[in-house]
Amino acid sequence: MFVAAWGADGGLAGVVGGVAAWTGRRGTLWLAALFLSALVVAGAMSIGLLFAPAAVCLLCAAVLSGWAGPLVADSSTPPTLRSTAWHALVGALAVGLGAWLVEVAVFDRDLFGSCASETPACVAATTNWPAVAATLAGLVAIAAGARSILRGGGGALALVRASMAT
Repeated sequence: MFVAAWGADGGLAGVVGGVAAWTGRRGTLWLAALFLSALVVAGAMSIGLLFAPAAVCLLCAAVLSGWAGPLVADSSTPPTLRSTAWHALVGALAVGLGAWLVEVAVFDRDLFGSCASETPACVAATTNWPAVAATLAGLVAIAAGARSILRGGGGALALVRASMAT
């Protein structure tokens, strides 16, 4: 029950932080990043260290979101049907490849071995690092593909608006 609660809290903080970063809500992003960092510190001798990469990513996103300006789309020229279809095709291929990588790395192999004592040294020694790297690569491919599909979908919306304006 304890580990499930930590896992749910860490996962929820990661999702909230990711959505906040995506939508440009910097305050919520900072709260999620600090909450997840507090979970990592509080659970450092147990499950907390498993959330350390996510906490570092959220903290980096929070810092970088202050430097990056808002995303401004150039709506003066609507995208062509070809570019919209290209974004959708590339996005679908990337999502498919990413899902396959995650399926192979996570479900066909064990990411973590078993330890008699939950120490960071034991976890690091029994971790299947190539499978972890493949999982991360798959998740990045899924995110990039989803972004490409959304860009293509936005292009489709612009095409519909442009055709209705004439």
